[in-house]
Amino acid sequence: MKVSTLNRISVAGLICAVALLFVVALAWAQSPEGLPEKTADRAREGTEIINRAGYFRTAGDRVIFFTEDGRDRFIVLENLNLERITQAVADDPKQLQWSVTGSITEFCGDNFLIIRRAVAKE
Repeated sequence: MKVSTLNRISVAGLICAVALLFVVALAWAQSPEGLPEKTADRAREGTEIINRAGYFRTAGDRVIFFTEDGRDRFIVLENLNLERITQAVADDPKQLQWSVTGSITEFCGDNFLIIRRAVAKE
């Protein structure tokens, strides 16, 4: 491998880390309670969450799902379900509570959520 290739790989890794820190900092700033404590035990790739209660907050152009008990938070990956959720959140000024089902992924030491089903609670 050439030195320039190694430099590009290092720069790409640095950009990934900075971007992730930026998203987490924005999420923390958006949440009145702050982010829940990050534990060494994160959910493993492919873990399913079923009917977890919580709420959504925006952080820049990303959306974070906070569980009702405050123990977990997941950066939500974009899909049609998230598009519908963000529209519902934008249409209703009060904070809606949701029941969410989806799959957890991992990237750069953080968990992300792919939503399969989300129902707003009345």
